[in-house]
Amino acid sequence: MALVERLREAERANGRLLDQVAAPATDAGGGRFACAHTDAPPRRLAKLVIDRLPGRRPGVMAVTSPSGFVVAANRAAQDLGLSAGELIKQVLAGRGGGTARLAQGRLSDDPPAALTVLARLLADTAVDR
Repeated sequence: MALVERLREAERANGRLLDQVAAPATDAGGGRFACAHTDAPPRRLAKLVIDRLPGRRPGVMAVTSPSGFVVAANRAAQDLGLSAGELIKQVLAGRGGGTARLAQGRLSDDPPAALTVLARLLADTAVDR
């Protein structure tokens, strides 16, 4: 029984960490934009955090890592025409790809520059139409 309790506590701690990543999401074009850097594979973190952003508002999550760049868009963002696949192609000059919900690519430049470009794209997008 102690093992089950430790597992549950670990899941609660993981949830709190994900909330901490999602909480400082900033407004961009009427939606929410969260970003993070990790040394772990970025795909899983992006998928977990995008689900923590409020679903009724458009949300985009970007995660950079030494191994790549991942962008995720929640359903509300997709309903407004935002596509993670298209966003990542714009940021990475045509490289990378994926679906409307999740896309990935390799960074050749520094991660802060890619995040700045993505934030500018989102701010220029009329999300609050």
